Amino acid sequence: AVKVKVTNKNYTPEETVIESSIKITHKPVTVTADSDSKVYGAQDTEFTATETGVLEKDKGTLKYTVTRDPGEVVDTYEMTVSGDTVQGNYTVTYVPGEFAITPADRKTAVEVKNYNGTYYASEHSIEVTGTLPDDKVEYSTDGMTWSEDLPMFKNVAETPVTVYVKITNTNYKEL
Repeated sequence: AVKVKVTNKNYTPEETVIESSIKITHKPVTVTADSDSKVYGAQDTEFTATETGVLEKDKGTLKYTVTRDPGEVVDTYEMTVSGDTVQGNYTVTYVPGEFAITPADRKTAVEVKNYNGTYYASEHSIEVTGTLPDDKVEYSTDGMTWSEDLPMFKNVAETPVTVYVKITNTNYKEL
């Protein structure tokens, strides 16, 4: 409490005491996770956040951490900021951000080896090399109907049979 005493001989009463109070409340501020991204397979960068409403003289005094949900495949993950709600003269509200993992370029080439040989009553097909973990390899002989089963051929054909190959993997850019 604050007391104020006013004295003046020209008035009655000569002396007056007034009691008052001063209340300073916490200033509301916001800390928002800075959304970020990386290419599949790369290391995470250092996560940052933006402080809004903090007085210039107090910038950098708030203590908090920025993390993201676990996961290393192509997707979007939530970034969170956490710390004490009351810090010094501030009441802090934390706002999440987003972290995206985007498809990477393939570092190895996918190759398809044809088969050309004489009839020996055994099955033959093409050979696909250079695939990566989590690649989904599909085959088609008409370009419309796809299967993960490699088509096999044993008998002589009048014309070469075309086998189409489709490789998909959400962690890498399309071939």
